[in-house]
This record gives sequence, C-alpha cells and structure tokens, in this order.
Amino acid sequence: LTQSSFLLSALLLELHNQLYLNRKVLQNEQSAEGFSRHNIELCEKIKTYVHWNRDHGIKVQEIASYLQYSPRHLSGIFSKIMGMHLKTYINIQQMEAAKELLSGSPLSITEIAYQLGFSDNHNFSRTFKRITGQTPGFSPPAPATGKAPPSGC
Repeated sequence: LTQSSFLLSALLLELHNQLYLNRKVLQNEQSAEGFSRHNIELCEKIKTYVHWNRDHGIKVQEIASYLQYSPRHLSGIFSKIMGMHLKTYINIQQMEAAKELLSGSPLSITEIAYQLGFSDNHNFSRTFKRITGQTPGFSPPAPATGKAPPSGC
C-alpha cells in the first residue's frame, strides 16, 4: 500500500470508531456478558481495522502495533469477546476480499493470493476452501433462464 492509502485507511478507521463509540450499546461500563466497555471498543477497532485492510497481507502483529497492544493480549481479548481467534477472523475477512477480487478483477488466483499476503497459491487455496467450502477457481453455474439453447448447438 502507498503511504496515502494507509493514511486514508487510518483516517477512515478513526472516523468509524468515533462514530461507533457514540452508540448506546457502549454507554454502559459493562455489557450483559460482563465484558468491559474498553474491551468491547477495542474489538470494534480491531474489526474495523481488519475490514479496511483485509485486501493485503494483514497480520496480528500489524494490528497490535497500530493499536499499541501486544499481539497476545489483543488476541486474547478478541477471542474472549468474539468467540473466535483473531487470526481466524482475519482469514474470514481476507476470503471475503478474495471472493470480491475473484469475481471482479482480472488478477489470477496466484496474484490474489500474494496480494492477500499468502506465501503461495496452495496455502491460499487451502484456506479459501476451509473458509468458504469451495475452491478459488469454482464458479457457480449460471442461473437457468428457461430458454431452450439455440438450435444447431
């Protein structure tokens, strides 16, 4: 990413967080589940950061550095509140980005894999199949139109 893209992402992330924090859900010091307001806010910041940066090789260390926490602490809080590991959440978001790139981009599967930070096409394909249940090259059949194929085919 270029510096201007990174700065724009950071600005959008901060704007989203400021707007989100005004919601009534976070007005209480503790949620119904006993999670602190601070930790809930932190999870929302993590989710927003991942969403805005999911189309490149995002790592837990990068998020921790941005939010000024240790990766282990950040992952632990996220896991307790969200019920899944942070790395799993990142992978899910990356596969959503991959689906968008596969359907609307001239990039090859290998190029998409590298753009999303995977070391090789095999690792990307395995993760894609684990998350989506399909291979990256799979395209669903076109919907039936009810018309007969043209004669002579």
